[in-house]
Amino acid sequence: MGSHTRLIAVAVLCSACGGGGGVSPTAPTPVSPQKTITSFSTNASKTTLAIGQQATLTATAIYTDGTSAQIPQIDTTGVEWVSNDVSVAGIEPGQNPSDGWNQVRAKAPGTTTITAAYGRQTASISITVTQTETVVGWIGNLLQEGWIENAVVRIGNTAAVTSDADGRFSVAVEQTGIFPVVIQANGFHTSESEIEVQSSLTIARRNLLTTNTDYFDLAFFDHVFRDKGTRGTRRWVATPTVEIWTKEMKCVETDDGGKHCRKFEATDIAAPSEFETTIRSVVGSDIPSLTGDVISGISITTKDHAAGTILERDSCGQPNKIKVAYMTAGATDFSGRYSYAASCSYSSGEMVGSEVHMAWTDDVGTYRHELAHTLGWSHPDGYDSIPRPSVMNLDAIITAWDTKHGKVLYRRAAGSTSPDKDPSGKTINDLQALPWTSRMRPKLHQNWPALASGRGRFRGPLIAWIEN
Repeated sequence: MGSHTRLIAVAVLCSACGGGGGVSPTAPTPVSPQKTITSFSTNASKTTLAIGQQATLTATAIYTDGTSAQIPQIDTTGVEWVSNDVSVAGIEPGQNPSDGWNQVRAKAPGTTTITAAYGRQTASISITVTQTETVVGWIGNLLQEGWIENAVVRIGNTAAVTSDADGRFSVAVEQTGIFPVVIQANGFHTSESEIEVQSSLTIARRNLLTTNTDYFDLAFFDHVFRDKGTRGTRRWVATPTVEIWTKEMKCVETDDGGKHCRKFEATDIAAPSEFETTIRSVVGSDIPSLTGDVISGISITTKDHAAGTILERDSCGQPNKIKVAYMTAGATDFSGRYSYAASCSYSSGEMVGSEVHMAWTDDVGTYRHELAHTLGWSHPDGYDSIPRPSVMNLDAIITAWDTKHGKVLYRRAAGSTSPDKDPSGKTINDLQALPWTSRMRPKLHQNWPALASGRGRFRGPLIAWIEN
C-alpha cells in the first residue's frame, strides 16, 4: 500500500502584530556604543583674585558624539578639585553644597594650580591671589580751618569712598603701584594727583582749594603763577642761597632796547650800604611771608669780584642760587630806570636759579617785587592787569592775596596746572605720617607739598626769562 503525508497548520496569534485587524510589532531600538570623553578642560571665572574675592571653577567634558557637559550638569560628585598648595595660595574651597563645591575664596597671597579629576581625566588651572592694600587718608581745607566731610576719593579704578566728619577715608586697593587719585567735594576745586600704594599701610593727605573767592581766587592764581593759565607753576623745591655782590657793576652791553644788561664789569666801587641792608631785610622777612614759611632761614652770602672782572647775565649757571647785583649804566644805553629778575627753571616748573639786577636803593617795594619774581610771581599783562592787589602791581605792596596764594603755590608741586592738578610723578603720600596708627589724625596746619614718587620724572629742558 502507498504512504500518505499529513500537513498540520499551526496558527500563531499575536496581538501586537499588524494585519488582519491586529497591531504590528515595533522593531527594537538599536543600542549605541557607550560614549566616552575625548577631552576634559577647566576654567575659572577669575584667575586673579584679591583677598576675600571668590571665583567659580568650571570643568567641561566633550564626548565622542560631539556633545559636552559642564559642572553642575555632569555628575559633580564624580569631580574632585585638588590644589597643589592650598596653604600658600590661601585658596579656601567651598565647604558644602550650598556654597558650591566648585567655589573658591582667596584668603592669602600666592599662586596655586588647582586640578579637576573626573574619572580618568584631569585638567588644571592656575589662580593667583594678590595682596589687598589699605590706603588711609585725610581731606582738609588748605586755606581755612577744618576737615572736609563727604569728599569723594577715587583711586585708579577702585570704587569711590567718602571722607567722614574727621576728613578721614579708608579704601582697599587690590595691588601696589602708582595710581591716579581724584578728589571732589562740594565747594572745592577738583583735585587731581597720584598715589603710590605700598605693600604696607599707605597714609595719604590732600588739602583742597576752596571755590570761595574770599579765600582763594583761581583767576588771580592762574594769572600770577600760571601765565594766565597757559602753563604750570614755577617755584623752588629746595631752599636757595642768596648771594649779594658787594661791588657796583658797570653795564658793558645791553639787550631788549637798553632795558636789560647782558654783559657787565665789576668796578672798584662798593655797592651802596642800603642795597645790602634792604636785600637782607626782604629775604629774612618777606620771602617767608610770601611762601607760607616753606622758604625760610635762607643763607645769605656775599661775593667780592675783582675790579675789571667781566661777567654775563646767567641765571642758569649756578643752580640753587639767587644772585643780586647793583647795576649802573656805564657807557651803555642802560638808563638805570629798570630793575629786573632773570630766572631759570626746568620746563617742569622746578626753579634752578635767578639773577636780580637792582638800579636804585631808595624803594624797598622794588626789591620785594623783583625778589617775588624769583619765587614764581609774574605780571604777564603788565603792572595794572593783576586781578587782585599784589606785589606785582606798580606800587609793589605785599597783600593778603599774595601771602594766601603764595602759600598755595608752595604747598602744591611745581608745575601744577589749573584748577588743581599735580604733574605726573607727584603723589599725595604723607611720608611724615607713616609712624602714625591708622586712626590718628595729622596736624591740620601741616600742609605738606606734593611729594615726588619713587619712579622719578622728566624735568625737561632749561627755560630762561626776564621780568621787570
